[in-house]
Order: sequence, then structure tokens, then C-alpha cells
Amino acid sequence: MADGSRTAQASRNGNPEREAAQKMAESQRRVADTLTEQSGRTFESVAQAGEIYRDATGAASEDMSALLSSCSVVARGLQEIQRAWFDTLQKSWQSSAKAPQTMLRCSSFSQVAESHRDLLRESLDAWLEGNARMLRLAGKIAEDAARPIESRARR
Repeated sequence: MADGSRTAQASRNGNPEREAAQKMAESQRRVADTLTEQSGRTFESVAQAGEIYRDATGAASEDMSALLSSCSVVARGLQEIQRAWFDTLQKSWQSSAKAPQTMLRCSSFSQVAESHRDLLRESLDAWLEGNARMLRLAGKIAEDAARPIESRARR
């Protein structure tokens, strides 16, 4: 308001150049104030966006770590299942390998039948035991692999 009275006084005094200079200065001051205010708001917005992205990056990094941990558990578990599978195969082969010797010792048809029965029972027991072991391993792997992911999902 004081600027307005100076402008009015300058025009009464008949100094149009001074009046124009004051109007120009006032206009430039308003533009500078507006730019300063807008720059401050822009800086605030950029700072807030940076904070949001920093939070998102941290969360994504922790999520990826949980996923990689889970994949690592699955990979180790699959190796355990593979070992269990080979153990089952080995037991079955060992059982089958002794069958010819057992059959050669048989002196009657009923002894051959009993040997076949025993071989079948032994072989099926090995497969049942092996499959049960693999299923227990699969369940354990699933539980262990889910833990890191579930802990991230509960956050």
C-alpha cells in the first residue's frame, strides 16, 4: 500500500519515468516472489517424492531378499529330494541284485514263489519308505520356503 501511495505521489509530482520504474520494480518483485514461492513448493514436492521412492526401494529390496531366500531354500530342498530318490533307487537295485542268487538256491516252485513275494515286499517297502521320505521333505521345503515370504507379507 505504501508503494501505491508513492506511485500516486510520483504521478502527482509529474515524474512519469520514475512512476514507470517503480511499477516495473514492483512487477519484478512480484514475479520474483512468485518464483521463489513456486520454487519452494517444487522443492518440497521433489523432496517428498524422493522420500517415497527411498521407502519403496527399501521395501522392494527387502521383498526381493525374501524371494531369493525362499528360492535358495527350495534349491537346497530339491537336492535333498534328489538324494532321497537316489537312496530309494539304490535300495531297490540292491534288493533286485541279490534276487538271482536267492532264486538259484531255491529247490522247489513254492520256494521260488516265496522268494518272489519277499523280493516284491522288500522292493515295495523301499519305494513306500522313499516316497514317504520325499513327501516329508517336500512339506518341510514348502514350510521353510514360505517363512521369509510370509514374514514380508505380514508387514
